[in-house]
Parts: sequence; structure tokens; C-alpha cells
Amino acid sequence: MEDAEKRVLRLEHRVKTWMIVSIVLFVLLAGFIAVEKFTPLIIPREVAARKIVLKDKGGTSRARFYVDDSGTVFLKFADKQGITRAMIGATGYGTSSLRMMDHKGNTRVILGVLTNALPGLYLKDVNRRTRIGLVVLPNTSPVIFLKDEDKENIWRVP
Repeated sequence: MEDAEKRVLRLEHRVKTWMIVSIVLFVLLAGFIAVEKFTPLIIPREVAARKIVLKDKGGTSRARFYVDDSGTVFLKFADKQGITRAMIGATGYGTSSLRMMDHKGNTRVILGVLTNALPGLYLKDVNRRTRIGLVVLPNTSPVIFLKDEDKENIWRVP
């Protein structure tokens, strides 16, 4: 009798263990199904906005991605003071450029393609005047130029 009682207790223990394992597996399976079912509601597949602003801990705008009223798309990066230091843009009228600015926000380097499809690299002085340029003309001829403070050519090839 004692032996039968031990066997029954052992069987009850095994049944409880398997019941707990089964419940845990069922809950996990139900959780995976729920996460898969509702993921599109939790993580949007698309974000629609005219402007996205990233701010640092202090609340300073450090990056902006936006479309203005003319259809120009900009991605701008700022320093700790909020001054734009780099910008990528594509205008609604056909130009695109990568610009780099100094500590005051003045454009100093432009790498871009103009409306007339002329690619170029332009280096500017502190007064925002183009001083050095490299342009490829429509006939595929390269042009390199140096200018003085009065925008007069100092040197040009060809």
C-alpha cells in the first residue's frame, strides 16, 4: 500500500510539473503571436512629417530634416550652440548640394550640382565670397579658378 501511495505521489508531482511547463509554453506562444499581430501598431512602418527635429539633452536643436514651401529638402546638422555646421539640400528647381559652414554659420565649402547640371566645388572666404572653384562644363571641360576679394579672376584654367 505504501509503495502504491509513493507512486501516486510521484505521478501527481510529474503531472504538476508538466502542467506548469505546458502553461509557460502556452503563455510564451500566445505572447509571440500577440507581438507579431500587433507589431504594425507598435512600430510604424512609415512616418509622415514635413519636419523632424533632433534635440540634445539641453533642448538644443542638433539635426533637422524638413521640406520647405518651395519643395526644397534639407538635412541640417548643428553644433552645441545650435549653429548649422553642415547641410545637404535638394531644391525644387533642380540643384543639390552638400555645404559646410564655419563656427559662425557662414558657408565655406559647397559641393553641388547647379540647375544647369554643372557639378562644382566652391571654397569661400570668411566674407562668403567664392575664392576657389572647380567646375565641369557641359562639354565635359574642367575649369579651375582663383578669385580675389573683388570677385575678379586671379587665375583660371582654361
